[in-house]
Amino acid sequence: MRPLARRRWSDVLTGARRERARVSSRAGLAVELLEGRALLSYLVVVHNHKVVPVHGGDARVDEPLYSNGLAVKHALNFYPYYTGPRRPDLNGVAARGFVAGTNVVLSGTVAGPIVTKPKTSTQASLYTFAIDRGGASKTGPFPGRPNIRFDGVIVAEFQPKGLTAYVQLTDPLTKQPNTAKKALPASSVTVSGATLTVTVPLSMIPSSGHAFNQWNVNFFTRYPNQPANFHSVASLTPQFTQFQLGVTPPTFT
Repeated sequence: MRPLARRRWSDVLTGARRERARVSSRAGLAVELLEGRALLSYLVVVHNHKVVPVHGGDARVDEPLYSNGLAVKHALNFYPYYTGPRRPDLNGVAARGFVAGTNVVLSGTVAGPIVTKPKTSTQASLYTFAIDRGGASKTGPFPGRPNIRFDGVIVAEFQPKGLTAYVQLTDPLTKQPNTAKKALPASSVTVSGATLTVTVPLSMIPSSGHAFNQWNVNFFTRYPNQPANFHSVASLTPQFTQFQLGVTPPTFT
């Protein structure tokens, strides 16, 4: 295999957007035939400036899954049961996650700039990285998305009163929080345009059965002015499954 050269994450997103206009590669056709329903979101690698889907099904099947810690949505779709405002900053585009020393670094990109200092509650937003640490239930909590299941969340919420960030573990049977929220400092959250990054010590997210290189992740957005149920979930990235945490920062050819 040829050595991997580093590229900027913004370059990857640009390549992904180009792929939406022309999906003509052999790999893309293979996924369309085998995973037609899941084509709207997939795990990816980048080769010769092209985003190539490598998996479109259930991330817990045949683990470990080597997805380079990346996921990109093929189309900018909102979750069909969402009933809130369809703002670009609530529509997920891509996500990534990897381990850096004793921390896990998670990033999510949306379709428009993130409002970090909303002036009114109507500009508020909530971003969640849901993690299956090995003990998640067989079926997830979101209708139509059974393969998105988790037993821990990392949340960053932007309200007029300021930023709130925390880690919270959930019960795999009830799918409800079963621990108190563990606050994260504001310095753990950074925003650059439409990309949010959260850095969390691994010590705050204990394993529930799997080594961290087999943890599965989904990035989803919410409109916090609605009741905290699935109708407030604006988008999920990937849309039908999860991506596996990378053990090093993603690199691309």
